[in-house]
Amino acid sequence: MMDKATGKIRAANFSNSERLQETLSAIASGGWITTLSIRDRTNSCAVHTDIAELRANGFCIERRYHGQINGRRVYEYRLTGGQGR
Repeated sequence: MMDKATGKIRAANFSNSERLQETLSAIASGGWITTLSIRDRTNSCAVHTDIAELRANGFCIERRYHGQINGRRVYEYRLTGGQGR
Protein backbone atom coordinates (compact mmCIF):
# COMPACT_ATOMS: atom_id res chain seq x y z
CA MET A 1 0.00 0.00 0.00
CA MET A 2 1.28 3.46 -0.91
CA ASP A 3 1.45 6.29 1.61
CA LYS A 4 0.05 9.26 -0.34
CA ALA A 5 1.83 11.83 1.84
CA THR A 6 5.33 10.38 1.35
CA GLY A 7 4.89 8.50 -1.92
CA LYS A 8 6.51 5.44 -0.34
CA ILE A 9 5.21 1.94 0.07
CA ARG A 10 4.01 0.95 3.55
CA ALA A 11 5.75 -2.40 3.70
CA ALA A 12 5.26 -5.07 6.31
CA ASN A 13 8.20 -5.69 8.63
CA PHE A 14 10.06 -8.71 7.25
CA SER A 15 10.81 -10.25 10.65
CA ASN A 16 7.09 -10.18 11.55
CA SER A 17 5.65 -11.25 8.19
CA GLU A 18 5.25 -14.92 7.40
CA ARG A 19 4.05 -13.92 3.91
CA LEU A 20 7.27 -12.06 3.12
CA GLN A 21 9.39 -14.81 4.65
CA GLU A 22 7.68 -17.39 2.42
CA THR A 23 8.24 -15.21 -0.65
CA LEU A 24 11.90 -14.75 0.21
CA SER A 25 12.28 -18.48 0.73
CA ALA A 26 10.85 -19.10 -2.75
CA ILE A 27 13.31 -16.74 -4.46
CA ALA A 28 16.35 -17.46 -2.28
CA SER A 29 17.07 -20.86 -3.79
CA GLY A 30 19.34 -19.21 -6.35
CA GLY A 31 18.74 -18.57 -9.99
CA TRP A 32 15.73 -17.06 -11.65
CA ILE A 33 12.13 -17.92 -10.70
CA THR A 34 8.94 -16.87 -12.48
CA THR A 35 6.07 -14.97 -10.93
CA LEU A 36 3.88 -18.04 -11.46
CA SER A 37 6.35 -20.31 -9.65
CA ILE A 38 6.49 -17.90 -6.70
CA ARG A 39 2.70 -17.79 -6.62
CA ASP A 40 2.48 -21.57 -6.69
CA ARG A 41 4.94 -21.89 -3.79
CA THR A 42 3.44 -19.13 -1.63
CA ASN A 43 -0.24 -18.97 -2.66
CA SER A 44 0.21 -15.20 -2.98
CA CYS A 45 -2.21 -13.36 -5.23
CA ALA A 46 0.09 -10.32 -5.38
CA VAL A 47 3.65 -11.51 -5.96
CA HIS A 48 4.70 -8.11 -7.36
CA THR A 49 3.59 -6.45 -4.10
CA ASP A 50 5.46 -9.02 -2.02
CA ILE A 51 8.61 -8.35 -4.06
CA ALA A 52 8.18 -4.58 -3.59
CA GLU A 53 7.83 -5.06 0.17
CA LEU A 54 10.94 -7.24 0.30
CA ARG A 55 12.83 -4.50 -1.54
CA ALA A 56 11.49 -1.92 0.94
CA ASN A 57 12.91 -4.15 3.69
CA GLY A 58 16.37 -3.90 2.14
CA PHE A 59 16.56 -7.02 -0.03
CA CYS A 60 18.08 -6.68 -3.50
CA ILE A 61 15.90 -8.46 -6.04
CA GLU A 62 16.40 -8.32 -9.80
CA ARG A 63 13.63 -8.70 -12.36
CA ARG A 64 13.91 -9.65 -16.01
CA TYR A 65 11.50 -10.19 -18.84
CA HIS A 66 11.38 -13.85 -19.82
CA GLY A 67 9.03 -13.67 -22.81
CA GLN A 68 5.41 -14.44 -23.53
CA ILE A 69 3.41 -17.56 -22.84
CA ASN A 70 -0.13 -17.78 -24.20
CA GLY A 71 -0.03 -14.05 -24.94
CA ARG A 72 0.95 -13.08 -21.38
CA ARG A 73 4.21 -11.46 -20.35
CA VAL A 74 6.35 -13.59 -18.06
CA TYR A 75 8.82 -12.08 -15.61
CA GLU A 76 11.45 -13.73 -13.46
CA TYR A 77 13.04 -12.66 -10.20
CA ARG A 78 16.20 -13.52 -8.32
CA LEU A 79 17.70 -12.50 -5.01
CA THR A 80 21.03 -10.72 -5.38
CA GLY A 81 21.55 -9.42 -1.85
CA GLY A 82 20.16 -9.62 1.65
CA GLN A 83 19.12 -6.94 4.08
CA GLY A 84 21.66 -4.20 4.45
CA ARG A 85 23.93 -5.47 1.66
